[in-house]
Amino acid sequence: MKFGTKNFRWRFGFHRKVPQPFERAMLAWTGFTSPETHSIVSRPEKPNESGIIRSKLTPPGTPLVSRSPSSPTVQTVWECFETAIAKFGPERQWLGVYKPGSNDPRSNEYSWSTLGENRERILNVGSGLVAAGLKWGDRVGIYSRNCSEWIISMFANSAYGFVTTTLYESYKAADLPYMINITDMTTIITLHHNLDNLLLVKPSSACLRVVVVIDGDLVTSEDRTKFTQIDVELKTFSELESSGSRSRCEPVTTGPEDPYLICFTSGTTGTPKGAVILHRNVIATAAATEVAVGEWAVEESMKRSGYIKQALYAAGLLYKRTLLAFGINSKDTIFDSLVFGEIAATLGANEIKLVDVPSMSYFTHPVSPEVFPRGEICIRGDNVMKGYWREEEKTKETIDDEGWLHTGDVGELLPDGTIKIIDRMRNIFKLSQGEFVAVERIESVLSGNPMVQQIFIHGNSNFPFLVAVVVPEPDRIREIIQRELREIGKAQGLNGYEIPKYVHIELQPFTVEEQLITPTFKNKRVNLQNKYHDVIKEMYRQHRAEM
Repeated sequence: MKFGTKNFRWRFGFHRKVPQPFERAMLAWTGFTSPETHSIVSRPEKPNESGIIRSKLTPPGTPLVSRSPSSPTVQTVWECFETAIAKFGPERQWLGVYKPGSNDPRSNEYSWSTLGENRERILNVGSGLVAAGLKWGDRVGIYSRNCSEWIISMFANSAYGFVTTTLYESYKAADLPYMINITDMTTIITLHHNLDNLLLVKPSSACLRVVVVIDGDLVTSEDRTKFTQIDVELKTFSELESSGSRSRCEPVTTGPEDPYLICFTSGTTGTPKGAVILHRNVIATAAATEVAVGEWAVEESMKRSGYIKQALYAAGLLYKRTLLAFGINSKDTIFDSLVFGEIAATLGANEIKLVDVPSMSYFTHPVSPEVFPRGEICIRGDNVMKGYWREEEKTKETIDDEGWLHTGDVGELLPDGTIKIIDRMRNIFKLSQGEFVAVERIESVLSGNPMVQQIFIHGNSNFPFLVAVVVPEPDRIREIIQRELREIGKAQGLNGYEIPKYVHIELQPFTVEEQLITPTFKNKRVNLQNKYHDVIKEMYRQHRAEM
């Protein structure tokens, strides 16, 4: 991540950059509003903290958004689904899937199914899980890439009181037993190509009893025999639905404080942690979105707008999709100011504050007027997770006694009410495809290469890969180092996106005198980023040129 650039503005729903003069004129011409800021900052309550930052929709003294203004009695995800059917009718199109033969994710070729059709499938799946022996509160793992069955399974879990637990395919196979065991997971819904991994983890995961295969047409008699031998029932998703259809039971009651989802971290800095998302967390997020953009979807709103707005929205959508197609996730285009910034401008489910980080010389009350308040970003609100599953100490490290979640991101509060991320306390980056990487661990792994004297890894959230600055042993060359980095990374279990794609050869070691490393030989990341700013920029430019 390239800290300190205008591309990275912290947007907990209600921050945006101040439009430039030309953009302001365009905003006025098209009819989009252009407030200078959507934030209100209260007086600081503690000497080491900023004031509390809130949306103008929820100024100090008013409650944060937690319930839908149009459906205030809705408290759970399943109630939200049922309310949608009552409001829009069972014939409303709801779930779109790429049509057979359409392999292009940017294609508009979808096959749609209705709310009513999916409700039947959801109840069949939920009833099938009940027939398989699951009880209220049991954890159901979904070990799959995105697909319609994932969505149906999540809603089935919410309807029958089961807790969806993420087992993303990007997780390391070695971490699966831990996640299965700590949640006492009895059932996993997966794709056929993951069966071999589940066969390997079963000996250390005695709680696992049922495996459901989404692409069941690939299941063979040999697969069934292998799972029978390890005392696991292997079902296809179709068999699960058929079983539920024959033994249909009604959804059960859940409450806003009940767990909806356990979402495990990627384990980049150690054992994965399971973030517990409650039903009220999801409802608060949806309610805040409704408050900000109204009860209609953005497309519906655009249909009622003038031709100029419609044209700008269509052009902006096409432009953003084109950028994404080339791996570019920019949030600083003119369309972000003219269109999308307005749409996502104001959510009121959270409040934010900054807290001093003395060890990194970031303070919320700077001595110089030229320096803006800086500190760790902390958030609070009904959409913030409850904590980590069965990890009381780690929960206390992250969420304090007043309910503030400490993000580990360092932010700078700008005069327009925007918070810009400028640093990271634990040096973890999120790449454009959503993967988190811990660069210090990667640096430790790759520095084991005998050709590497020193290495600095850099990530940018606009790209799906890392880059590196390497100080080699003098008699080595760039091509050899790139090849060796790939080999040692793969041998140590690094994913493809964790291995730098481009390498710059630096012949001069990082030194304490140049303020590039600490006396204990740790990288001073900000100083390294500044020194190699042009080099890093050129590596990303090279990527674009080769596309």
